[in-house]
Amino acid sequence: CNVVTCHSGHPSAYIWQLSKACLGKHILTPPPPPPSAYLTAGVQPAVSAVAMSPCGNSVLLGTDCGTVDIFNIQSGRHRGRFERFKDGPNGRRVGRIAPPLASTRGLMKALEAAEGTTARGGLAAHAGAVVGVACDSCNRTLVTCGYDGFIRIWDYKRKQLRGEIDVGSPMTHMHMHQGSKLLAVALDTLEVQVFDIEAAARVRRFRGHTDRLTALHWSNDARWLFSASLDSTTRVWDVPSARCLEVMNLGPPVTALSLSPSGDLLVTAHTHRRGLYLWANRPLYLGRHLTPQPVPEGEDLKVVDIRMPTVSDAVSKSVGGDPDAGGEVEDEEENLVKEAEVADLLALENSECEQYPFRLIAPSMITLSLLPRSQWKSLTHLDIIKERNKPKAPPKKPEAAPFFLPSMPGVGANPVFVTDTGEVEGELTEAGGKAGSHLIRRHEEDFSQGDASSSVMKMLKAGATANDYSPLMEHLRGLGPSALDTELQSVAFSSPDPESISQVHLDELNEWISFMEVEAASGRNFEFIHSFLHRFLQIHGEVVGSHPDLKPKIAVLKNKLSNVWNKIDSLFQDVRCMYGFFAGQGSN
Repeated sequence: CNVVTCHSGHPSAYIWQLSKACLGKHILTPPPPPPSAYLTAGVQPAVSAVAMSPCGNSVLLGTDCGTVDIFNIQSGRHRGRFERFKDGPNGRRVGRIAPPLASTRGLMKALEAAEGTTARGGLAAHAGAVVGVACDSCNRTLVTCGYDGFIRIWDYKRKQLRGEIDVGSPMTHMHMHQGSKLLAVALDTLEVQVFDIEAAARVRRFRGHTDRLTALHWSNDARWLFSASLDSTTRVWDVPSARCLEVMNLGPPVTALSLSPSGDLLVTAHTHRRGLYLWANRPLYLGRHLTPQPVPEGEDLKVVDIRMPTVSDAVSKSVGGDPDAGGEVEDEEENLVKEAEVADLLALENSECEQYPFRLIAPSMITLSLLPRSQWKSLTHLDIIKERNKPKAPPKKPEAAPFFLPSMPGVGANPVFVTDTGEVEGELTEAGGKAGSHLIRRHEEDFSQGDASSSVMKMLKAGATANDYSPLMEHLRGLGPSALDTELQSVAFSSPDPESISQVHLDELNEWISFMEVEAASGRNFEFIHSFLHRFLQIHGEVVGSHPDLKPKIAVLKNKLSNVWNKIDSLFQDVRCMYGFFAGQGSN
């Protein structure tokens, strides 16, 4: 069991088995709440918020009457309730962030006056409905938010109140980043506020939505905060700069959203829509870094309209939908993108692709190629892969030639075939070669004249002339490991001896080394360039390491690779030291 859900108006939470896509063994129902003036006698309150502990052993339930309970997920047993007391050390108020608004002051006072006490004399976790429950990554701190306008911080194991923050306005949604303990809450005042739970202080405030907020979500690195509202906009906030990065209109209002850990995909649910919608993070794939844009005071960012897909509508019509239904036709007409808009999108995409998409974020950083791991890793182990895929039995020679090839009569055991040009296969020329092997003759003529017929070599020479290897790099990124190996094998293959290598092949090796030197120093496509260099040295290492004209080039390339790696290693060392410091503090 690894999923827990609560449903509107239901007094219980449900446990699900994701692997089997079925309901679990237990249905969790909180015990009756303490008597209060705003609850109808005999009516079980509904579960309004759920959360699962990071260890996966406990489930936390919050109800619309303010109680917070903990259950064991394996046995389904109730393990306790979080209560607060008016007098005592656990009733400490950390601070009031803002005074209550006039519109909500009466509601909050009424909730506090109506709440009742438990048998031990304690109060419920909140005087109103619990809108959010979250636990830190170490199972030490529990954070709850209520419609009464309080954020309360609890000791998870002792179930005691450690402190509370008076926000001054009812909250409707919350989401906590477990690693940094940053808590984002949505208020009735249409604001999004961010609190540092360790410091018990507000650190950011975001304004811009014009209707009730429906969802909040942190990015994996806690740099971006996503918020959705009934005004049909989804906003991306940059937390360090406290500014809005982008305002998107994704169609109908978003009711829930979630971002993948790598930040490449966003999944959303919408009002009056059945199903989930996936959105790709285009700046990530194009190598662009979103930066906050200055906005004049009193103005807002331009809303980016993104059309929703209409595949489901088309499929429903093809499987028997009513073609005369006017509503569906109108929806399809509204969702169709005009030809002019398509042309604009294609022009924008082409302009973005013309630029080199992998520019560095900072001079001291590197950029990965974002290629599949198997593509660049297979290049370094290509010999092992070829040996593993080698056929166990050699190919058998056909017993007889195909019937449609004419043969010359002879006394030999093997037939002699006649080609279309009238030449006899197997007949030797005066030079000792075969007359019919026109491919070999053409290959030898091309290389003797220095003609680089390969498109890769043409792009390599053009990049060396223009001092821009971007087209070549894009072409190499699109090739598979076998195609890359073929291109590298074709360089100086006819002269494996370093002493007898021709000037043409020497120039080709020089150009390849210059290409890798420029790309390695730039810091782009870090892992791909290293895999490419590894394969290059496997094939031509003996020639490059022994030729006097190539040794200085390899020395320069080695120095540049060492400089790039030293920068990255110093950054890794800082992270390792910081991690070791905090790990030691945690163990103590």
